[in-house]
Amino acid sequence: TTPKEALKGKPISDEHQRRISRKNRGEGNGRAKLTESEVVEIKRLLAEGELTQTDIAKRFGVSRRTIGQIKTGGRWGHVKVS
Repeated sequence: TTPKEALKGKPISDEHQRRISRKNRGEGNGRAKLTESEVVEIKRLLAEGELTQTDIAKRFGVSRRTIGQIKTGGRWGHVKVS
């Protein structure tokens, strides 16, 4: 039995769920295409307003929709730019 199977169907505490959620967001997500430093750069470029979302998307190898979601905070909202 794997550890995942051993816990299947068992309730976990809210705090445990929050820790799992924090661990899996951003670069902790195995499917993430961007790093936190790249997202900071994307947010900086968006704030400058010199490049279009499409240009930024091409530069970082992601979709324009991803850039739009970063802009609105739908993705990578936990990353703050100083």
